[in-house]
Amino acid sequence: MLDDVSNPFSWAMNRALEDVARQRETLVFAGGSDGNAQREAQFVRALSARQVNGLIVMPVGVDHGCASGSSACRMFSSTG
Repeated sequence: MLDDVSNPFSWAMNRALEDVARQRETLVFAGGSDGNAQREAQFVRALSARQVNGLIVMPVGVDHGCASGSSACRMFSSTG
């Protein structure tokens, strides 16, 4: 989950993740929150519900719900 897909740092980070994932025959799905915390939380919940193998989030703002133990992140952590 990227904050801003047009940000050169975000793009470079996503590209590096894709390169490593490709070497391991794994797919990377990326989404952008456009700075919207609700959109970010929705994306995290949706991927967690689908029991993805991993989740990397570049959080919006200073309220990092995953870091503070949101239910979606707890569910994700318990499966990985």
